[in-house]
Amino acid sequence: MRVGVLYSGGKDSNYALYKATLEHEVRCLITVEPYAEDSMLFHYPNTWLTRLQADAIGLPHIYVKVSKGQDERMALREAILQAKSQFEIEGVVTGGVKSVYQSSLFTKELETVGLEPINPLWGINETSYLYSLLRDGFVFMMTSVSALGLGKSWLGKIMDLNAVNDLIELSKEYMFNPSLEGGEGETLVLDMPLFSAKLVILETEVVWDGYRGLLKIKSASLREKDNVVR
Repeated sequence: MRVGVLYSGGKDSNYALYKATLEHEVRCLITVEPYAEDSMLFHYPNTWLTRLQADAIGLPHIYVKVSKGQDERMALREAILQAKSQFEIEGVVTGGVKSVYQSSLFTKELETVGLEPINPLWGINETSYLYSLLRDGFVFMMTSVSALGLGKSWLGKIMDLNAVNDLIELSKEYMFNPSLEGGEGETLVLDMPLFSAKLVILETEVVWDGYRGLLKIKSASLREKDNVVR
């Protein structure tokens, strides 16, 4: 099937993309940048970096920004209709793991415009999934945290085996979702098998209010995997 991928730049959308390439013809990435960080539908931190990630993947990229007061669903529909018209896609891949709210809304919007929803991660075992990311060569970092047990020190942390183990243990202790889909945290993928170049973070700012925070990435670039700068 010809598909687009709803793409945030985080671990879930990248792994869904990776899985989708095994079965479908991926024609484009689709990113919707929310207006506010408390969006219930879309990934907020550092959305602009999806432009660099799309370049690293080598896929066309549709990027739509939600304006102040605009219904996020209308922005989503605008983006997927653009993808359908421009790239003749038949379906859209999403990275949902267990959020019924997001899944049902995305499904409704896609079916409204005649596109098939594809959810390769839906229902996956969440702890096994985190280990699968490492096994399959995904390099990702934490860019926001908002759950009890996840402090300021997690911002900017590269999620290696030790970090994943710690995250899983904390999720058990503090009763949050280890895959972070409930808004407990957000991630950014720096490298994965489909990237021709690595995403290199050059300048950041930590924003922390004592309970939650985010890592604002101010500057970044792509670096070829043979260390040649693009």
